[in-house]
Amino acid sequence: MTTPPNSEPRASQNPYAPPTASEPMAPDPLADEPFGSVARRVFLAWEKLRIVYVGILGVITVGLVVLSGHLTARVVFVVLAGAVAANGIMTARTFR
Repeated sequence: MTTPPNSEPRASQNPYAPPTASEPMAPDPLADEPFGSVARRVFLAWEKLRIVYVGILGVITVGLVVLSGHLTARVVFVVLAGAVAANGIMTARTFR
């Protein structure tokens, strides 16, 4: 099968093809930052998301216990203790 004149070959229409020289890549916004700085920002962002995630799980757990009719102070304490244990003991140093 031949390619019709004035048309590009079919392979260049592949959306998964790597960029060509005619398509300049955007500059990397993190290229000028040291690796340690970027790694620290990613780590702290992950830690903050983990706290939110464990908090949401705690709320869901307490909500399910409330729906089952077994809510007691001991259950709330166990859920809070589990949340703290899941996060590890967070120190002020983590968020400096």
